[in-house]
Amino acid sequence: NPIPGPVVPGPVAPDPGTPDTGDPGDGGGAPEPVTVVHSLTAVVPLGGGRPVKGAEGIALDATTGLAYIGLNGNIVSGCEGDASLGGVPLPGSAGSNQMSIVNPSLSIEVAAVPTGQAPIWPTLDPNRGVVYMMGSGGAGTVTVHDPIDGRTLGTIVVGGKPHMGGLDHTTGLMVV
Repeated sequence: NPIPGPVVPGPVAPDPGTPDTGDPGDGGGAPEPVTVVHSLTAVVPLGGGRPVKGAEGIALDATTGLAYIGLNGNIVSGCEGDASLGGVPLPGSAGSNQMSIVNPSLSIEVAAVPTGQAPIWPTLDPNRGVVYMMGSGGAGTVTVHDPIDGRTLGTIVVGGKPHMGGLDHTTGLMVV
């Protein structure tokens, strides 16, 4: 069942087109209608059924369709300018320090697994079959997970507050 939300707007005014020059590649002057669609098909509870605060970042695997989400425990994980929270993850708070694996097609959470402190912005490496989860709290880590079951394959201490990894899919090198 769709969740009630804003009214879906109708079609946007079509492009008036370009003059027909007789060239088959010019589009023949025909306008192309454009439709804007806003849709929410399901809400998926995260964190293994525990209350979650601060779902931070998402990565989607185009091959499997699975989505990976950092469950942080805070709204903002140590970012400057966070006036309401000290930026320190709430120790042991429900749903914190986990990576959620979601199957959006089935609208289910496949798993919620432990990961580094204050996880944020997962990075998927489909060539090597791993998900990297930045841990912006504590020692500043990148936790390496199996993309199917989420088990931890390794942890890399990088220091600081890593928020995002830029991955070269060819070489496997990452800038954090």
